[in-house]
Amino acid sequence: HPEYDRRRSPDPDMWIRENLSFWREVERLAAECAVTVLLENHIERNAEVTSGLVKHFTSGRIRVCFDVGHFHAFGEKDAAELLDDFPADVIGEIHLSDNKEDDDAHLPLGWGTFDFEMFFNKLSTKKIDPVFVIEADSAWKIALGIHYLKSRGYAW
Repeated sequence: HPEYDRRRSPDPDMWIRENLSFWREVERLAAECAVTVLLENHIERNAEVTSGLVKHFTSGRIRVCFDVGHFHAFGEKDAAELLDDFPADVIGEIHLSDNKEDDDAHLPLGWGTFDFEMFFNKLSTKKIDPVFVIEADSAWKIALGIHYLKSRGYAW
């Protein structure tokens, strides 16, 4: 998590400039170790910092983990709309969980208010094909998530 917090640093561009040398070192180490680092949104209200930061890297070693539950709980607009704020080729992973827009509750998929249909339609339109991770705190929530995705034709 980049952990940008508007309350501590109200200028996102300045925050990016101040933190860019750290992330360049992370990119160098990632290349050295042949790994990819995914920047996951957390309490950010929009894609401004994560998207703005990842644009500085062309190696493919710094990409984005798009957490729908975080954006649904903390975002200033719908997560499907926020997909438009990222270049499609930088999203390497998507964390799936549900909530009721009030907390990052990690509810089973379909138990909250997240619009998965709209989100998956947007992924398809933008031709984003990431790794999906069901974020859950128990095996039965994972099983419920898999069932939810399969029953709606999102899992194969």
